[in-house]
Amino acid sequence: MNKFKYKDILVTYDDENHWEYPPSFDWEAAFRKFDAVEDKLRSVVNVSCSESREAIQDASYHGTITIDDNSESSAFIRFSNFGNMVSILNPENISPENMNQVLELIKGFDYLYVPVSELNCQYDGKLKKFEGTWFNRFFDYM
Repeated sequence: MNKFKYKDILVTYDDENHWEYPPSFDWEAAFRKFDAVEDKLRSVVNVSCSESREAIQDASYHGTITIDDNSESSAFIRFSNFGNMVSILNPENISPENMNQVLELIKGFDYLYVPVSELNCQYDGKLKKFEGTWFNRFFDYM
């Protein structure tokens, strides 16, 4: 998918009235799915920890799974409150083989993977007075 298509998707999920989550967001369903992904990931890669629920507040995402893939640094999978999207911070810290497995697993749970490289541009969406990147908009603390 090229940058133009990612931007179209991001704009589609943007909401001018809701900073942290859309009104239709189902927290319990999101947490059940997050837990299922974490369980499956543990059979593919070294999951060192995860963070969700009350640990994350005032954010546009509801969970992070930390992967330690035999490198000095970790990778982090973030789960957005908007559009069933996930992104991976520091994807270079996951081996190519494991990255393919992680992406297939995510796809199997009907998540849309948006590379962090597509999110690291200035936000120019619908929220008034929001400053930051598209990553901040959908995968970070507000």
